[in-house]
Amino acid sequence: MFNPEKRLRKALIDITTQLAQKNEEARGDVRRLSLSYPYLALLLVAEQAIRELTTINQTSRYQFLVLVSSGRGKEEMSPVLLSLLHVLEYADMES
Repeated sequence: MFNPEKRLRKALIDITTQLAQKNEEARGDVRRLSLSYPYLALLLVAEQAIRELTTINQTSRYQFLVLVSSGRGKEEMSPVLLSLLHVLEYADMES
């Protein structure tokens, strides 16, 4: 049965797993990693969330953080990656 929430969650898990692997290959060089597909995919997810939470014509600076836990319900988390600082500018919708 089609379940969009499960599909989105699975996609995010797959993308973050790929990002963690690429981060190891890049030896933590976030600038090099920032051109990879998994990084850009998470960047788009972060941008969409910001667009939904902020007002139009507001410039936002943001980063995203990828954390890993040892399993379901575990409270201890370790950082895998802190993204570069990104800027999101909104086009003036009235012009």
